[in-house]
Amino acid sequence: MKRILISGVCAVLSICAGARSFSVKSPSGNNVITLETGKELVWSVEHDGQQVLEPSALSMTLADGRVLGPGSKARSGRITEVRGDIHPVLYRKSVIKDDYNCLTVKFRGRFNVELRAYDSGVAYRFVTRFRRGFKVAQEDVNFKFGADCNAFIPYANDPREGYRWSYSFESYYDECKLSEMIPDSLVICPMLVDEGSCKLALMDAGQEDYPGLFLKSAEGGVTGEFAPLVLDSYKNGANMQPSRHADYIADCPAGARVFPWRVAVIADSDIELAGNDLYYCLAPECRIDDTSWIKPGNCAWEWWNAMNVKHAGFEAGSNTATYKYYTDFAAEYGLDYVLLDGGWSGASLMEGHEGLDLPAIVQHATEKGVGVFVWAAYADMIGQYRDVFPYYAELGIKGCKLDFFDRDDQAAMRDIFAMAECAAQNHLMLDLHGMKAFGINRAYPNVVSYEGVKGLENCKWADIGEDGLLVKDLVRYDVTIPFIRALMGPYDYTPGAMDNAQRPFFKAVDENPMSEGTRAHQMAMYTVYDSPFQMLSDTPEKYRLSPECTAFMAAVPCVFDRTVVLDGKVGEYIVTAKEKDGVWYVGAMTDRTARDLEIDFSFLDRAGRAEIFADGKNAGHTGTDYTRTEADLAPDSRMTVHLAAGGGWAAMIR
Repeated sequence: MKRILISGVCAVLSICAGARSFSVKSPSGNNVITLETGKELVWSVEHDGQQVLEPSALSMTLADGRVLGPGSKARSGRITEVRGDIHPVLYRKSVIKDDYNCLTVKFRGRFNVELRAYDSGVAYRFVTRFRRGFKVAQEDVNFKFGADCNAFIPYANDPREGYRWSYSFESYYDECKLSEMIPDSLVICPMLVDEGSCKLALMDAGQEDYPGLFLKSAEGGVTGEFAPLVLDSYKNGANMQPSRHADYIADCPAGARVFPWRVAVIADSDIELAGNDLYYCLAPECRIDDTSWIKPGNCAWEWWNAMNVKHAGFEAGSNTATYKYYTDFAAEYGLDYVLLDGGWSGASLMEGHEGLDLPAIVQHATEKGVGVFVWAAYADMIGQYRDVFPYYAELGIKGCKLDFFDRDDQAAMRDIFAMAECAAQNHLMLDLHGMKAFGINRAYPNVVSYEGVKGLENCKWADIGEDGLLVKDLVRYDVTIPFIRALMGPYDYTPGAMDNAQRPFFKAVDENPMSEGTRAHQMAMYTVYDSPFQMLSDTPEKYRLSPECTAFMAAVPCVFDRTVVLDGKVGEYIVTAKEKDGVWYVGAMTDRTARDLEIDFSFLDRAGRAEIFADGKNAGHTGTDYTRTEADLAPDSRMTVHLAAGGGWAAMIR
């Protein structure tokens, strides 16, 4: 990665009674961060000349009573200009522009505050260089606004066993003003705030060996909260349930130490929001020298469809015959993987239960050219992964879906990084569930995806009100996450439902599930949603009944060379185009409002032939109704497409 580094002493904007003020602009000058020191340490942000983040306090309190921030004396400030490219592993584009200006303010007391100004957002973090180990009692994080802004708020509303900071990190969005937020209720990141002149997504990035950031209501905006360090926990089903915690949030060793970034993504348009790459720029750099063995791909999956296999000549269940059957389906449609989800293992994670021969399944899959992933609970894996991972590698297993973390305190973060490193040493990929995305996929790209999303599984147990209709607007959520949840990394939504129903006819059926919206809505997800490890979630029989749909979904890549968000509005609709090896894929999705969208194909390099799946004439009533057509498209082409309520549109342009 080529970078141009230009350093210089930062001009001090003002000096008053020991207080000093420093400032740094983004490369284009559209974003300006100001840091004021003295009695308080506060940061503020201007965007296009207008203040969008009011002076907001930041500090770090150590367990020995030292406070980094208020009253600290600034010694110097230096600006570094960085211009370069990142070549990510398993991402939605092959090159990310990494252009920013960094202000480093050094303080007496052996700590710095680093502030980065990008054209697409701003961030700051603490850096320490203490000679002795120390404990962080608390970190003060604040985002203050000059108005009562509208916001999309994902509350952590179902704590495990009543433990405040233990949660699945998947939430629907409450939409309200900041002043209407539920007091003292935790919010998971990212949270989106509409400031009026622009939108700001508030989140953390670069988290390692430190608890994740929660947000909660505060006067004039939101403030941060962190899970305390867990000292003891016990196995509670699939969870490691905390039983005792410290009165501090982090225990840090001596020496140089960087802390996570506190981030505000800033976007003038919703399109800019959906195309933002800031989390990847701020994540720890890749620690795997050879990543050639890490392979993205589509995966056949039995859990969502409850193994509803028909006409197979054997009794379906968690057994060898069933998994060989799913493997054969994967091979038939060119899928890369098959997943053995929860319930496959016996007395240990290195053997199947009675009736399931794990080595035989892996051998059969290998002969078919299909890789095997297996499911395991964090609570079961944590004590034995150093034995289990080498065994999986020797057997030929390609990856592991680790589930029910439900925590991001410092102890859990240490576990995750240790497991990711051990998995990498054994050439195993990981799919993390029950976990917020947090950028480890840059440091360890063998972490191919995360959950942290209200995915398709929620259709199995969706809440139905007294009026017989869904309590939650599932399809509105579908067109909200590409603008908010995607800002933290890939998400294992698990699309591909083949039984599709509009809201009046939708039913939550655990054993024979359906999706809300249309077939084309599901098909568009394979392009719109980001995940290097993507599921085909329904039964082989249902896919074989619609071979043209199945072949299309199976052919959409999981990583891309280029991504262009063409149009969209948070919670309403989105149109995304992605290119891989000269083939373009376009996906469009809408909420429960039927709409016509004009797609401009000027992103094309040359003319091509398009295979198109669209909502059928009756898709507004019958969600499975679709059409398949072909068309010649060129860079000067424009096309008006109709999306039914909860609808979609998907194209592959060769």
